[in-house]
Amino acid sequence: MDTGQIASIIFRAEHWTSPLTLAGLALLSVVVITAIPKPARRSEGIGRILRRDIVIMTLLPMLSLALLLTDRSIRYLSEGTVASVEGAVAGLSATFGERLEKAQDAVSVLALNLGSVQDADDASLKRLLLGFHEIHPEFISTLAAGADGQVMAATIATREGIVARDARDIRVADRDYFREPMQTDQRYLSPAFRGRGLGSDVIVAASAPVSGTGGRGPAVVEGSIDFVRLGEVARNYPLPESAEFIVLDPSGQVAASNRPLTFRPLSVPGDEVFSRTDERTYISARGDISNGWEVIVRLPVARLQERIVADLVVSAIWLVVSLSLALVLAAVLTARVSQPLQHLAEAVKEYVPPASTDRIAVTSRAPQEVRILARHFNLSARRMNELYGRLVAMLAERESGEVNGKSPGK
Repeated sequence: MDTGQIASIIFRAEHWTSPLTLAGLALLSVVVITAIPKPARRSEGIGRILRRDIVIMTLLPMLSLALLLTDRSIRYLSEGTVASVEGAVAGLSATFGERLEKAQDAVSVLALNLGSVQDADDASLKRLLLGFHEIHPEFISTLAAGADGQVMAATIATREGIVARDARDIRVADRDYFREPMQTDQRYLSPAFRGRGLGSDVIVAASAPVSGTGGRGPAVVEGSIDFVRLGEVARNYPLPESAEFIVLDPSGQVAASNRPLTFRPLSVPGDEVFSRTDERTYISARGDISNGWEVIVRLPVARLQERIVADLVVSAIWLVVSLSLALVLAAVLTARVSQPLQHLAEAVKEYVPPASTDRIAVTSRAPQEVRILARHFNLSARRMNELYGRLVAMLAERESGEVNGKSPGK
């Protein structure tokens, strides 16, 4: 990065036009204006002058710096929150994509295994499905269907465990997860939908064609991914606090969410809910999974505002404590100068010779200049006393001579 790039970053407009930064610049302008020489005004006490100048020249720049640092902290907090939401989208997209891919791979492997078994009877087919389902509990049910769409074997997860289900009365020839593999000879992942026949749960069907059975065995196998388990994928994912995630299938329906009461399964949220222009309400980000699936993460702006307010309160507390301490120290430092000078001024004002030559006694903590001034005043007072004594003696002698000179004429 060259000097020009660094300068462009430093002097970027948003760095100098925020309210807190402008307030800090205003305080600095007060310092500059105060430092400009002005015509003499009426006389003021040295303590008042020192306190005012210490506040203006020391505390105001500190307050200006505090405002600038607070502004930068708020800016980084806002940018960090946006980055965390976008990072959560990227992570969840990868996690959900991996989960869906894993489910499809598992069903594809099951299809290969079934295709390698020649003339499998119903009992063998059920054992294969049961073994597969026990290894992959993310499926709520599995089935194998013949080329005519008749279900040949099925399993379903119950509270007691995974059991085989007699489903010969169920036909799936009209289901997309059956027709697509039959027509394309490729595996298929369906949008979210509510099941029928093997339960009414919200599911996502992963299916694959079975090759090598010669039309006598199963033609398609399918596993129904449990909506609840799909939603639990993000349970341990480090989402920002109070963040919401929604997984939408290719048709825009809610397939999973950590707020199922807000985003009900199979509902279609309005576009305005996740619009980037609705920044006054939510910070949101979208991420594509695959095949039209996407993840949306949003965070209420109110949560960010609460964190900003908390940071501002903490900054304000530290600022008030710092300002209070600085004002106390300014008063103490001012007193070290103003009190001895005030004492000296009062002593000079009240001095009438003859008087004590040690009228001013300053402490060792008084500034050196004040101590020198007090010492010289005491010396001056001593000389004034001597001169006063001489003047008094001369007047007395003169008066005595005048009296003696008139005495003979009487």
